[in-house]
Amino acid sequence: MKNKVKELNEIEKLVFFEHLLAQKEITNLVEVAGCSRRTLQRVKMGLLLKLKNALKN
Repeated sequence: MKNKVKELNEIEKLVFFEHLLAQKEITNLVEVAGCSRRTLQRVKMGLLLKLKNALKN
C-alpha cells in the first residue's frame, strides 16, 4: 500500500491525505489544488478505485 501512495500524483495525494485521512471537505481543497470541485470529486473516485485494486492484489 505504501508503494501505491508513493505512485500517486500531487492532486491524488492531496485528496488522500487532506480529504480521506484528515476529513477536510473537498470544497476547502479547491484553492489549494487549483482545480474545480468536480475535478477533485473525479480524482477521488479514481483514487478510491486505485486503492481498492491495490488491496485486492
